[in-house]
Amino acid sequence: MVLLHEHLITYEVVVLCAAIAGVAAYNNHKLKKGTSQASSDESEPTVPLIQSSNSNK
Repeated sequence: MVLLHEHLITYEVVVLCAAIAGVAAYNNHKLKKGTSQASSDESEPTVPLIQSSNSNK
């Protein structure tokens, strides 16, 4: 009976580690997706909101 209990504890630890690894992988994926969107937003050309006074002359 003790051997069965030790296997259950080992199984629970393995499942817990797998769950933690899954959450970490998901968060990493979301962070990379957000970073790639932010970098693509920065690569778009910007339009100046204020015109310089030299362009009116």
